[in-house]
Amino acid sequence: MKKVRKRKLCRSQQRCGLRFPLRAGLFLLAGLLCIVGAAACFTYLIQNQIPESLLELKEKYPQTAAFVDSYPWKKNLSFSLDLSEEVAAGTVPLFLQWDERWGYRTYGNNFFAVNGCGPTCLSMVVCGLTGNTDWNPYAVGVFSENSGYYVPGEGTAWSLMTEGAASLGLVSQCGEASAAYISGQLSQGHPIICSMYPGDFTYTGHFIVLTEVDEAGNVAVNDPNSRENSERHWRMEELLPQIHALWSFSEH
Repeated sequence: MKKVRKRKLCRSQQRCGLRFPLRAGLFLLAGLLCIVGAAACFTYLIQNQIPESLLELKEKYPQTAAFVDSYPWKKNLSFSLDLSEEVAAGTVPLFLQWDERWGYRTYGNNFFAVNGCGPTCLSMVVCGLTGNTDWNPYAVGVFSENSGYYVPGEGTAWSLMTEGAASLGLVSQCGEASAAYISGQLSQGHPIICSMYPGDFTYTGHFIVLTEVDEAGNVAVNDPNSRENSERHWRMEELLPQIHALWSFSEH
């Protein structure tokens, strides 16, 4: 029986066989590095197109990340402000100040997304009580600024919630930050706008809307800067220490 002779590879063939996987690995690594580098470069270029105030908004409130990151592409787009599908008289809708429909526009010396909480809250109340969708957040912001209710360097003046609200067809009443007052007004269907101290809702100052009180005495909140805060009910002992001032609203 003949022995089968094994074929010997020449040295050049052996070297090629060893080098091929190595070369393939190096090419793959180089390709991955190029992709990572390009992505980093792209991110850097995009970040440089986003104003500092929006980047700060994203850092403080991560839920605004998608809105902020979309600024370079969406800043010059025109969005419909038709709220007819979102508003029903008798129910206070939730509007966010960083909604792309108005968030990239300006209010005072900054973006509406950054300092438009006051007009957004009043818009929620007007739309909820009257069903009038003409007073979207941006429309209220324009009204506020043109009427002198925006204070440069400070934000929205409290008088927007009194004199300004009256101009929009509402009766406004400055109330006390007590469980009895809040429960009484909400039980009558009178939403309340609160100016808040720094705490669970803000690092500086902020407006929110109290919309209803449940059987346990907890309060539903529409926070124009946070869906998360708006999806839960808050205990009175959580809210009261953070309320700086409040106003209840009804129709004329």
